[in-house]
Amino acid sequence: MNVMNFLEELSKRAELIKNEGDYFKDELLYCGVCNEPKQAVKEIPFAENKKLIVTLQCKCQRDEEEKQRLALAEQEHRRKVKYLTQHGLAYPKYKECTFSKDDQRNTDITKLCCNYVRHFPEMREMNNGIMFYGDTDKGKTFYACCIANALIQREVPVLVTTLSNLVQNRVKALTSKGNEISLDDFRCIVLDDIGTENTTQTAFNIIDEIYLSKKLLIVTTNLDPLEMKCADTIERKRIYERILEMCGTKVLVDNDKTRLQSGIEKGKIAESILNS
Repeated sequence: MNVMNFLEELSKRAELIKNEGDYFKDELLYCGVCNEPKQAVKEIPFAENKKLIVTLQCKCQRDEEEKQRLALAEQEHRRKVKYLTQHGLAYPKYKECTFSKDDQRNTDITKLCCNYVRHFPEMREMNNGIMFYGDTDKGKTFYACCIANALIQREVPVLVTTLSNLVQNRVKALTSKGNEISLDDFRCIVLDDIGTENTTQTAFNIIDEIYLSKKLLIVTTNLDPLEMKCADTIERKRIYERILEMCGTKVLVDNDKTRLQSGIEKGKIAESILNS
């Protein structure tokens, strides 16, 4: 088929787009809904006195195509979020912690967490993590997981687990009794309940791996920063020093008060962003 025949074949297909209510004006087909033309006359430069009627998309067709594109994009987004949730949240309780379930008992912390999600690219660039600390049952895990779930909704790969779980997983993988969780798969690591794990070389290696790879770290702990600095063993001190450095923003979670500690420069910069 030569070029002219091909173009003529295309022009014939214009007849297939006529819907009920469409009409002709100046021998061209128009949409009966949006009144935009579905056809146009085009001159062919290399053919003397040759003109063809070609097909156009009217507004209705463009809108329908965009609707289908958005539907497919939403379907793909839900698929990714489902995968990231299943892949990244170690326990079912973590999935239940979302901003929609926040009782607003501490609006300052809620604002900080929302801003952290909103400014995640800047936090990642600064490598500024968060440490939520305080007594039990104050909401530390809830706030950390709210951030994690919100980031996952933005298709950011986040791992929420415990350091003990990572140690056990790595030991099993070394003995060929399971598949190792690859930290390379995630941009942000949330470690719940730091301070309850056994301090082993493997535990330090995991924290050091996170540190060297500059992944964002969010932790929850019953220990305050001073206790971590005064750890009673060399092993704990090594682990906690890494954590304190990575978590530039330190948040006391309490029903009655909120206190931020920003002991290093990046923490001070982050505080101004997160409280804006």
